Amino acid sequence: MREAAFIKQNAAKWKLFENQDFRDPDLLADRFIQLTDDLSYARTFYPNSDNTAYLNALAAKVHQAIYKNNRTPGNRFVQFWHYELPLLFRQYQKQLLFAFIIFSAGAAIGVLSAAFDDTFVRLILGDGYVNQTIANIQKGDPMAIYKQDGQTEMFLEITLNNIRVSFFAFIYGVFLSVGTFWILLRNGIMLGAFQYFFYKQGLLLPSVLTVWIHGTLEISAIVIAGCAGFILGNSILFPKTYSRLDSFKIAARQGLKITVGLVPVFIVAGFLESFVTRHTEMPMALSLFIILTSLFFILFILSITRRHFTPKIRMTSNLLNFREERDLSQKINATFGFIKQHFKPLFRLLLFIVLPLALVGGLFLGIYQRRALTLNRGERDIEYGTYAEYEFYKQISSFNYLIGVFCAYVSFLLLSLVLYSYILEYMDNQGQVLPGTVWYRVKQNFMRVFFSSFGIFLLWALGSVLLIVPGIYLAVALSFYLMVMLREDLGFVETVERCLYLIKGNWWSTLGMLLIISLIQALMALVLGFPVWVLQIMQVLDLPGADNDFLMISANTLSSVLSIFMYVIIIVALAFQYFHLVEIKDGIGLLEQAELIGSRHTPVADEEDF
Repeated sequence: MREAAFIKQNAAKWKLFENQDFRDPDLLADRFIQLTDDLSYARTFYPNSDNTAYLNALAAKVHQAIYKNNRTPGNRFVQFWHYELPLLFRQYQKQLLFAFIIFSAGAAIGVLSAAFDDTFVRLILGDGYVNQTIANIQKGDPMAIYKQDGQTEMFLEITLNNIRVSFFAFIYGVFLSVGTFWILLRNGIMLGAFQYFFYKQGLLLPSVLTVWIHGTLEISAIVIAGCAGFILGNSILFPKTYSRLDSFKIAARQGLKITVGLVPVFIVAGFLESFVTRHTEMPMALSLFIILTSLFFILFILSITRRHFTPKIRMTSNLLNFREERDLSQKINATFGFIKQHFKPLFRLLLFIVLPLALVGGLFLGIYQRRALTLNRGERDIEYGTYAEYEFYKQISSFNYLIGVFCAYVSFLLLSLVLYSYILEYMDNQGQVLPGTVWYRVKQNFMRVFFSSFGIFLLWALGSVLLIVPGIYLAVALSFYLMVMLREDLGFVETVERCLYLIKGNWWSTLGMLLIISLIQALMALVLGFPVWVLQIMQVLDLPGADNDFLMISANTLSSVLSIFMYVIIIVALAFQYFHLVEIKDGIGLLEQAELIGSRHTPVADEEDF
């Protein structure tokens, strides 16, 4: 077709498209298809024509109208915090880790320098601040510096300063990351010198409980801003396949998103420092609650975001079969093999579902153990017939002990629920486990598991009170009641009956397995509790630093939390024991394998992709 005929045939249509108000999305899509068809034809037969340029401009206009009307669904603020910012954190995990290492190294330098040079703290913090704080300590109010200025003025000044520091940490990344490196190192040195100053005054724990109310968010945000600076600097140093200019533009846009996303964090931190930190008389439990809540928020934003990403599906023949009979050595190998193979996804689930409550329980138990150790050394204020009577009374009446035990107990239930829910998802979906489905199972079953656990305890206690032997028998028989309840979806009475049915004729083998696994677990827990043993030996020998409350509570807390997580071994082993007994009694796995003879492997999820 000649160009004149082509124009005559379509001119009226193009004129209509040029003047039309595009409001109907279906009509807009239809017009765009027609225009691109005409443009393709014109480019083929009249590539240098003015008419081709006109069609290209008209098609671009319609294209702009399509994307202009394509609004982002949902709340933009929520989408930014729920998806965009977490995606950036996942993409730049190495830069974030590097920023954390630099800041931590700076803090260590600050501590060591202050320890070996008495003038270093004054050099870093200034004579005015040091002298004023010493005066406040002598007055009995070491944190009085947070109570001097007006709350509103202090809030505005601190918030704006923190935002300024974070933007400097980002912008200075343009100097090949050196500027960001210096800001992180400098702030880390200041923090280390500050904390050592209070440690030297014997006020480390009070300073931590006060300063870190706002410092948890503030310090974390500065480290994240340093991550944004390293993103900017690395884009110049390592542009990869982009030109340096394009790499810089991309990094600047992404780093700016991270830095702007920190503004609400700094606002909250400024509010806490101005309106909350000044209340130094607040209970320790409230202070710990604020600190742990802030810490959990930061960890949530940085890590749990992997739930937004669907695991990759690929062919694998390494799907572990739970439904088969195993001897003792095979159960032990399968237990540690499963934990090793699924360590990363399990660790992330336990980190966000179990760790917060376990940490709270560990802190309370750590405080209790510190006080109990002090009392054990003779500093008692109540007289009883024997020390055993005294200690028993202190345990059952101590608030820290009761809260710590309750949190540890609930943490153990959550730990069991997460592991068993993960195993069941793994079995039911041929290895494809999504964190969201595990969390759904945990929420769905928590209350009935919580209340049924009391029934199991009462049965065991009743058997132990009547005769010791029935108590031991029930303890072994009901050890896998949780897996029975979850897997077979039974009520409390049916679960107990099922456990007794499965254990019949297999009690001794189950007891042997429990003893061996418990011994392995105890040895590993003993190694993990090494810091506590070291501190206790230091106290017995009256070595310097052994009486530090902060170190002792921290060591006891860490030991308590790790002891809870060590139960992963025995919980997974009990799952294998349950399916072993089911195979002996019912042979379900053997029947399923017979049905699957000749079938091909199906795509399953690799746990490393979570």
